[in-house]
Amino acid sequence: MTKYIIISPVRNEEDYLERTIKSVVSQTVKPLEWIIIDDGSTDKTPEIIEKYRKDNNWISTYLRKPGKYFPGAGVVQAFYEGFNRIKDQSW
Repeated sequence: MTKYIIISPVRNEEDYLERTIKSVVSQTVKPLEWIIIDDGSTDKTPEIIEKYRKDNNWISTYLRKPGKYFPGAGVVQAFYEGFNRIKDQSW
């Protein structure tokens, strides 16, 4: 069986996030964990994540403190925050 973890930094992704989540949820081989790092969204991104997290216990989300946004570098920082939260590194 294929084992994998997804880490997704997001910020103000309400236009695309639901389609992305539905796509991952519908896969036959689901990830062990999907860590979604919300990098200070000001739209409905957090509500969309929560809607799907409730029914999919392998989805976890973390909110980074809102602050100045740094395109590029901010995405990398958000990714590494998710990477550092991986629960089982023996997979």
